Amino acid sequence: VPTAVLADTQAALGPLAQAMAGWPARKLSLTGITGTNGKSTIAWILRRILDRAGHTSGLLGTICYEMGTAVTPAVNTTPGPVELATMMTELLASGGTHLVMEVSSHGLDQQRIAGLRFDSAIFTNITGDHLDYHGDMATYLAAKRRLFESLDASASAIINRDDPQADAFADACAGPVVWYGLSPASDYYGRIDRIDAGGSTFTIITADGDWPIDTPLIGRHNVYNCLAAACAAASLGVGFETIVAALHDIDRIPGRLERVPSEAAFDVFVD
Repeated sequence: VPTAVLADTQAALGPLAQAMAGWPARKLSLTGITGTNGKSTIAWILRRILDRAGHTSGLLGTICYEMGTAVTPAVNTTPGPVELATMMTELLASGGTHLVMEVSSHGLDQQRIAGLRFDSAIFTNITGDHLDYHGDMATYLAAKRRLFESLDASASAIINRDDPQADAFADACAGPVVWYGLSPASDYYGRIDRIDAGGSTFTIITADGDWPIDTPLIGRHNVYNCLAAACAAASLGVGFETIVAALHDIDRIPGRLERVPSEAAFDVFVD
């Protein structure tokens, strides 16, 4: 029986699964999102922007797995490499061109994304989380950085300029870095005009012009999430007219400060 002895079978499983499936990841535009907070919301928003732009896209994350019209409950934030290859094949069979996926620190540490090439990657923020698994913040940070260390020179890194660890992620990249945030030093700078229980109004300021955004999504954190999704969509060639229209129409993220319709004299949310 032919055998191969490997120092790390986890690192080999991803490329093997992709090869046996005909390398479906190479036929899709992949965007990976990592960080402590905001991954699910950004993935949901970006997927809707891509659909608005006329692409057929898929979504993998904590909320659910969407491969074309097929929607299934999520088992893990980032599926294993065999499951990834299978679902990517299903997405291609349904005419899919783009896949947006959350990339968890567990998934990175366990090399679930081995064998994948990302066209863009988004970093949201880092706070203390999953330290029962990683042990300390340095190890947790190193796991998150692996997504950006894996990017080639043609891939875009979309990084939150306002996070204290932003430079650590930028330094890991071989290709271009695009900054977003509320800092004027960002390439995509958000200026908040209004946030209340009805939604958020802000302006995305870019080198190519200013884009007013009026979205039902609530909170300063969602301004960051919208900025990240807009920045990633633009890096994938989506025009800002489409981005603005999509942000205006997204009225809910399942389980993420999700408004419950009510005639009561107060607002009700699921978060």
